[in-house]
Amino acid sequence: MSLTILQVIASAERRGAETFGVALGGALGHLGHQVETVAVEPGGAPVLDVELLGAERMRPDGLRRLRSKMRRADVVIAHGSTALPATAIAGLGCSTPVIYRQISDPTTWTATRLRRARVRIYLHEMDHVVALTDRTKSIVAERFGFRPADITVVPNGADADRFIPASPATRKAAREHLDLGPDDFVVAWVGALSAEKQPLLALRAIANLEGARLLMAGSGPLSDVVATEAPGGSILLGSVADPLEVYHAADVVLLTSRTESLPAVLIEAGLCGVPVVASDVGDVSSIVQHEKTGLLVTPDVAAMTSALEQLRDDPDRRLRLGEAARKEMVGQFSLSVVARRWESVASTVAAGQPR
Repeated sequence: MSLTILQVIASAERRGAETFGVALGGALGHLGHQVETVAVEPGGAPVLDVELLGAERMRPDGLRRLRSKMRRADVVIAHGSTALPATAIAGLGCSTPVIYRQISDPTTWTATRLRRARVRIYLHEMDHVVALTDRTKSIVAERFGFRPADITVVPNGADADRFIPASPATRKAAREHLDLGPDDFVVAWVGALSAEKQPLLALRAIANLEGARLLMAGSGPLSDVVATEAPGGSILLGSVADPLEVYHAADVVLLTSRTESLPAVLIEAGLCGVPVVASDVGDVSSIVQHEKTGLLVTPDVAAMTSALEQLRDDPDRRLRLGEAARKEMVGQFSLSVVARRWESVASTVAAGQPR
């Protein structure tokens, strides 16, 4: 049965959760459903092609528009913490069921008692929760008093037909376009330049690594500090509309976060056949299998530098890890697989059936 689905994302900014929401909407559309995606607030550039509910979050006019759209949908999917209160408030008294997608590590996101209490109130206005991993499901159930039967695990995903390994020609073209040499050892870093992502850790790890060049894509509150402290030879791209060229130019993708759930950057890198060195935090080990598809390390300079050094000196190992990563990602995290699971959840919730 075809569904009319309304998706609510935090902003029109091209960030991980928002980009996934738009991609999921497209995939569900290909499965025959009518999908509209709206953003709670504008965010920064570059922007996604979605309708904005308002110039600022939680404005009465924006909430009224959201409520009107919710009434016309069979089911609503709210992605992330900003979309949660908006849909909870706009949907009061509305019969359309709402699915909330928990995108971050709740142990970090709701660290204070006040925030936990507020989130608990909003969550109990939701009809169903989708968690990215079994660990997150357990935390949400215990911390917020949600029945495990009302939580379904569906992982993050990316388009396996778009994120593909670089051919020699596309690798050469990507490096030339980004002013990288054919023999440079390129470490890519993709994400928001924010405290929890620890971009300064990436700078320090690279500074200690002879012959490495850092290719960093992202913007955020630490942009000025990163620009000041970046080691010589680094290329700082700022926000990019599409990270595919970055992956195609890279030998390794580095993730330095101090907290994570199921980061899309690791899925995208794996689909592109690029091995990763990643912080062993949150649910990262659900994506990266240590010594099989990448390397998991503690988020400190010495461990990061050592892991990067190992991969710099062993191209054959990089190739093996990248090939294994591509195989694992296609089987578990490709968007086509994930969209089918979302279709099942949405259909069941829209029909009012218990899972």
